[in-house]
Amino acid sequence: MRRNTFGLLAILLPTIAAATLPSRRDATGKLMVSLPPGVYMMGDNAGPEEDERPAHQVTLTRGFWLDQYEVTRGDFASCVEAGVCFYPRRERQKSLGPLGPTQEDNWGMKYCNQEMPLGPSDHPLTCINYDEARAYCEDWRGGRLPTEAEWEWAARGGLEKKRFPWGGEPPTRARALFGQFDGTKPVGSYAPNGYGLFDMAGNVWEWTSDFYDGALYHKGPQVDPIGPCPSSQPKCPGYFHRTMRGGSWITGSLGMRVTYRNHHKHWNRFSVVGLRCAADLSEVTKAD
Repeated sequence: MRRNTFGLLAILLPTIAAATLPSRRDATGKLMVSLPPGVYMMGDNAGPEEDERPAHQVTLTRGFWLDQYEVTRGDFASCVEAGVCFYPRRERQKSLGPLGPTQEDNWGMKYCNQEMPLGPSDHPLTCINYDEARAYCEDWRGGRLPTEAEWEWAARGGLEKKRFPWGGEPPTRARALFGQFDGTKPVGSYAPNGYGLFDMAGNVWEWTSDFYDGALYHKGPQVDPIGPCPSSQPKCPGYFHRTMRGGSWITGSLGMRVTYRNHHKHWNRFSVVGLRCAADLSEVTKAD
């Protein structure tokens, strides 16, 4: 009988401690974790959102690097100082007057921290759109954004059939930053998941490379899925949004689930949206 290597790997993964996963710093000094290939059930048949169904088996045939922490304002500032990244002009022209801590004001400049001197350097970068996020990961970091399937695999941290990065227990303010109106917290403020990744739920939404298709799980490929079109295509006929994952500081508890999907047009920027970068294993060569 042929051995199902990926199936066996999926069974063994919960026993892999985070400390055993290799980690390295890329050329910019950002710490990344090496995640293994494997098989898992993507989506949630019992979830409240139709675009999470049906749960289906996904195989990732290649391992990849993923940032241990969300990209911070300080990380992005270094890219700007090097002349590779740029602060958006329209953000510079906005008033810097104080805004009240209400839900309506949360989409305003108070919580957008791209621009120096706004925002402490250890908070996750906010108000970055998809195009800027992709350029940061590719042009500055020499990597890429993770696919949606890679992101969910990473968020699960080796756990099988669990709804949250930490397991099956419901979200609490001790486990993740969500459901409040005071903005972000420094990256790594909460315990990591089983792969040693921080803030896979809450703090800020994270862009992925995939075009968003709400019906993709009913028809999409199950081996190394990349969405309805390759991410390298600037346009995908019939699809106009890119997918985001992870929930944010203002999202309700349902958004903390590893299967929850969100999406926006590539030019949109919000004070609840940031990123983390991925890379193929061969693309990160500088050791920690």
